Amino acid sequence: MPGRRNRCADSRSAAPAARAESDRLTQYTQQSKFVNGRAFFQNGKQWVDAKAQNATRRERVQFNSEAYFDLLKKHPEAAPWMALGQNVLLSLDDTVYEITD
Repeated sequence: MPGRRNRCADSRSAAPAARAESDRLTQYTQQSKFVNGRAFFQNGKQWVDAKAQNATRRERVQFNSEAYFDLLKKHPEAAPWMALGQNVLLSLDDTVYEITD
């Protein structure tokens, strides 16, 4: 039954390919998030706001510092974006805030 063997061989070789495709799709979906109307992309351990490339100024803010909480007070709408993690590149007005741990 040569035909039967070929089908088994084909299904075995197709399974790893299907799994690889599934893993790639899972990885892709884990690398981007849409939060409160904005797209963020994961670059290593940092979440990057898609709007960050449009800002003209850049300011570094230490996670969980006084400046971090001042930024939250000044821009309460940024809370869901800042909640993505301890390393977030976020555009607010004309400034990119680089929040780092």
